[in-house]
Amino acid sequence: MNVLVLEASTSAAKAMVYSKSSGVLRVEVSPYSEAISTSDTHDAQGVFKLLMEVGCKASSGFDISSVAIVGTWHSLLLCRNNQPKTPVYTWAYTGAADAAQKIHSDSGLSRRLYEKTGCMPHASYPFYKLIYLKEQIQNIDDYDIFGLGEYIFTKITDVRGVSLNMASGTGLMNKKSLDWDDEILELAGISRNQLPSLFSHNHHFPLNKTYANVLGISVGIPVTLPYADGCMNQLGVGAFRPGVMTMSIGTSCAIRCITDSPLSADKLNGLWEYYALDNWIIGAATSGGTNCVDWFQKTMGNGLSLKELDNTVHAEDIPVFLPFLYGERCPGWDASRRGGFLNLSSSHDAGSMYSALLEGILFNVFQCYEQLRQTMVISKINLSGGILYSPVWKQMAADIWGQDMYVPDTEQASMLGGACMGLHALKQIDSLTDFVQPEYLSVKYRPKMQDYYKNQFQKYLNAYK
Repeated sequence: MNVLVLEASTSAAKAMVYSKSSGVLRVEVSPYSEAISTSDTHDAQGVFKLLMEVGCKASSGFDISSVAIVGTWHSLLLCRNNQPKTPVYTWAYTGAADAAQKIHSDSGLSRRLYEKTGCMPHASYPFYKLIYLKEQIQNIDDYDIFGLGEYIFTKITDVRGVSLNMASGTGLMNKKSLDWDDEILELAGISRNQLPSLFSHNHHFPLNKTYANVLGISVGIPVTLPYADGCMNQLGVGAFRPGVMTMSIGTSCAIRCITDSPLSADKLNGLWEYYALDNWIIGAATSGGTNCVDWFQKTMGNGLSLKELDNTVHAEDIPVFLPFLYGERCPGWDASRRGGFLNLSSSHDAGSMYSALLEGILFNVFQCYEQLRQTMVISKINLSGGILYSPVWKQMAADIWGQDMYVPDTEQASMLGGACMGLHALKQIDSLTDFVQPEYLSVKYRPKMQDYYKNQFQKYLNAYK
């Protein structure tokens, strides 16, 4: 039996065909054009059209038995009659920074919301985007509220549903009751009937005729609810158990660990905590990743390719880079924070600045890791994301952490997690942890680099403060 996985990521529409017996059969990826996506918004109809195109291309010639949907946490879209009336506001959208800061400044309310949801007050969460949009749009109660994943799911099934996993990243769901929180809905100025119905991961719904024809596959086959790429990455690389941390260095960056039960706000200490499937996922996310690399290449890269820029990287006297070009998520949760180069001198060239940029992105993640390991025992780290295309950057990560990094033998870990969900819907696997995992390669850290990176990290922390 073959699963068609459809993923609307931050930067591209992706599709995979996966067989339990043969593994990955085909992958198609199409980056969003500037007409579809900006740095912080998407055109929902444009993304959906492109996703159907790559899905049709991937599935051509295969007998597809189920469809799985993977998306991103924290997106928000307002619709009427399932027609988009706003852009998709992604996690990167910072327009709600003032709304989040207002709640953050009320320590009692901020603490209560964090305890309820596992989400720190921040512009990335849909709850704060809704507060902001209520000030911008009259009669917001006339709109239905979607994330991009739910929009895609509704289009192909005619069911308005959301997984508990995806809903837990909205800032609207109570992590104890696993339901929309009435106090939070009142603060946002919305009602329950504007939101999709909540379902556990054991639910799936039939593919409708319209999009069965578009995709060239059978009508009525099961479609999974949308799940977040971070959670699916954890599942796809075999890290769906306590003690194994995934580190994704992509457009943005994230570190994640599974825990069997939710933690109190005191124990979380500023980390986020979302519902996974039958368990919980704890971690941190940063706003600056390969988006900072892309920015550097376009503005200061002197026409060099990323491979050529990698050849300029060196561990000598280099400046400090604070990777907050797109605001800050963890650890400071300050969407208005900005970054740049510090300690820059006339002796520094583009190679020095690029070296600092790669270090700074990782140091921001390492800051978060220092918090996470106070909360969790971490025995192993799996590395994924755009960093895998850069041997220099992978090695830098292992050296900064001072431990070997395990790299899955796949570039599409989140779609592999989606394939697992599609097989589960077909009852081809009894337990999600029974999913066949990819082979691992490791990046060995170099002990001789420890003193250098400890010194560099201290410079970073001084600049951050």
